[in-house]
Amino acid sequence: MLEATKLSVRFGEKVALDAVDLTVADGEILAVLGPSGSGKTTLLRVIAGLQTPDSGSLSWDGRPLEHVAAHERGFGLMFQDYVLFPHKTVGGNVAFGLRMVGMADDRMAARVSEVLDWVGLPGYQDRSVGNLSGGEQQRVALARALAPDPRMLMLDEPVGSLDRSLRERLVGELRHLFVERAITTLYVTHDQEEALGLADRIVIMREGSVAQEGTPEQVWRHPAGEWVARFLGFDNILDATVADGLADTGFGRFEISGDVVGSHRLVVRPDGFKVSPTGTVRGRVVTRRFRGGHYRLQVETGGGVLLEMELDEQPVPMVGDTVTLSVDPDAVVVLD
Repeated sequence: MLEATKLSVRFGEKVALDAVDLTVADGEILAVLGPSGSGKTTLLRVIAGLQTPDSGSLSWDGRPLEHVAAHERGFGLMFQDYVLFPHKTVGGNVAFGLRMVGMADDRMAARVSEVLDWVGLPGYQDRSVGNLSGGEQQRVALARALAPDPRMLMLDEPVGSLDRSLRERLVGELRHLFVERAITTLYVTHDQEEALGLADRIVIMREGSVAQEGTPEQVWRHPAGEWVARFLGFDNILDATVADGLADTGFGRFEISGDVVGSHRLVVRPDGFKVSPTGTVRGRVVTRRFRGGHYRLQVETGGGVLLEMELDEQPVPMVGDTVTLSVDPDAVVVLD
């Protein structure tokens, strides 16, 4: 298990990491999620041994790593730009790390074949990397990182340069591979959908600190504060007065779960609204976008407040329609 305690890094006046605590259990897939400048890549570099922290400690199974060189930590690294060797074949790229550790040629050939099978590139050993697609190059880089059998695999925005449909497919394949092979994984990304679809646990970073951590479901259902809610894409953030299990927002009153009273900031997830004749929120549809498995609507309520909602039921209201909405109490989260 990896354990980081109070890791801090400064670059001049800028605090890149501020007393960050982090653990990665054996076989766990941990996603470190955050916007640019949040410190997630600095954290990965410290763990990898590529950046020296100003303070804090780092250990693996209780053994300190601070004075262990990067190449001796036993971690596999994969970056967004892949850094493949253009003059080497696919097999030559995958075998690079194996040559560094002195593996015999016969074992090396078998290992290269094995990991190429894992990543869906059987028989690619003799191909030129220059003739591969972006997705195939990504798989070669992954195979190269996996070949030396690292005790933890570390990935920094590994699919960020690929188009969305290919990213979504590869993220599913990566999770299947990591779970099937019980690969301990630290995955750095700015993309919420990647993190939610891949990870067992998510750490959300903001300005060098941990803003929230939990399972994907916990993070999605219970964002820890307004900044996290907005970062996850929740725009329905409202001022409300709560009493007797009801939240009064000024343009509609609806039920809320939990023992909450007084003035609060709330977020209502987009999937928490339903069109219902008995609803208590009334508004007019101003935008309607098809998003594949659902529609995304904006509804203008009293006072010009815009609510974002997702509907997968039929029929879906049209732009200009007046709608009455009910609110699922379990989709309402108190942010303060």
